[in-house]
Amino acid sequence: SSDLLCSQTDIIKIISDLPVQTSPGPDHITSLLLKSTAHSISFPLQHIFNLSISTGIFPSQWKLSLVTPIPKTNPPSSSPTDYRPISLLSLVSKVLERHIFSILLDHLFSNNLISDSQFGFLPQRSTTSALIN
Repeated sequence: SSDLLCSQTDIIKIISDLPVQTSPGPDHITSLLLKSTAHSISFPLQHIFNLSISTGIFPSQWKLSLVTPIPKTNPPSSSPTDYRPISLLSLVSKVLERHIFSILLDHLFSNNLISDSQFGFLPQRSTTSALIN
């Protein structure tokens, strides 16, 4: 549906909202690179994203991740149980995912499909809000 397709403006907005300190994924594309080239790359990304949305095919390269062990304690110990894995995904794939998330969230809110008891993963709501309410 054309409601799902993204515009260059959508892409530029999502890229501008990316944190600068975000670690790059396996493609080594940093958020700083995306931000500095957003206007130049928004048209090719729009084509790729809309092709992905209309065909239902998510590029296989965007499914790859770098798994990095992060120490739970400081200083880290030598025990493997003192580390937690972090998966670093392509930031370009995150831009597409954020666009789709935004469309889905708009649909859920506009059709009143989100329960008042849902707090996690929603704007202006948190699991802390759930405890207070």
